[in-house]
Amino acid sequence: MTRIVGGEAGSVDLCLRCAGLPGAAGLLELLSGLLDAVVAGEGPRPDQPGCPGCGLTFEAFARSQRLGCERCYEAFSERLEPLLAQLQPTTRHAGKIPKRAWRSLRAVREAERLRARLEDAIRTERFEHAVELRDRLRALDAEHGWSEP
Repeated sequence: MTRIVGGEAGSVDLCLRCAGLPGAAGLLELLSGLLDAVVAGEGPRPDQPGCPGCGLTFEAFARSQRLGCERCYEAFSERLEPLLAQLQPTTRHAGKIPKRAWRSLRAVREAERLRARLEDAIRTERFEHAVELRDRLRALDAEHGWSEP
């Protein structure tokens, strides 16, 4: 645990029970193993010496498991994205969704999915399927009062 008091940081090592983090060990072990594999497999990368914001190298991140600043995400994106993809379902943060907004958000996502499928059906000349998808989009539009797809 790191505590910052009066601008000075101090660290205290706690066991998982005292830290109140049951199950965190498994995640930390997984992340540590993934980082070790990436560092061991790729070795140093002269084309990416470190973060332009703080100077942190990827190897230093792998040892500490902490990024130095917000620019590290961009600097190491090529190597971080495969790690994040193994730890969570997506590398894109969608944020929390209020319960009252979930139904409309689900409909918006369904419409986006249908539009993508419609474009694919048109591109591959599956016009009968495209008509079905168009009709489903129109039904969603009518239900939610959106503009024509």
